[in-house]
Amino acid sequence: MDEGGNRKIAEKVRVKPEFRPIFIKRYLFILVLFPVSLLLLLLSFFNLVQIEMFLLLLLNLFFFVVLLGAALHSSLERVFTSYEINENVVLKRHGIVNKRSLSIPLEMITDLAIKRDILDQGLESATLLVNTAGTVDYTMHVRHISVENAVWMNNEIVKYKKALHAAQEAASPHNRYNNFLESAFIPPPVSK
Repeated sequence: MDEGGNRKIAEKVRVKPEFRPIFIKRYLFILVLFPVSLLLLLLSFFNLVQIEMFLLLLLNLFFFVVLLGAALHSSLERVFTSYEINENVVLKRHGIVNKRSLSIPLEMITDLAIKRDILDQGLESATLLVNTAGTVDYTMHVRHISVENAVWMNNEIVKYKKALHAAQEAASPHNRYNNFLESAFIPPPVSK
């Protein structure tokens, strides 16, 4: 296992989401409201604002508990979510209580995209979008991974897809017939 929590096992690649993007993108409002409530508590402590001290203590306690719950949820999501790529499928496994998995065969993948919004750019994270044949929207969203992992996964999927296409091309009856014709009817060398 490398330092990012990613593993390469034989021909299978596993990538885990990053903690920071999960936590900040999902719970940004708490990260903003908690310091505001602490500031109100300090201002009321020095009698600069007339707000009941007990209510502010309860509000700060509530935000603190929610912040701890958010950190726990983000940690559990990181632990229980993985994205795998092998020579046949792209697989997403996720869920803490309800385990779910989404498997996409490589031959069904039509395009890939890497998406980065403003928060992603600040957090140096990205989302890899996988589209399949017959769907309008992207089928799989590989969220909260580092930019390097997103580019690397994109390249791995393209590499596996090219290898799959080459193997299918070589195994097609039309290609075998053309190879037979080329090898059977080689003209004799011309002597001078």
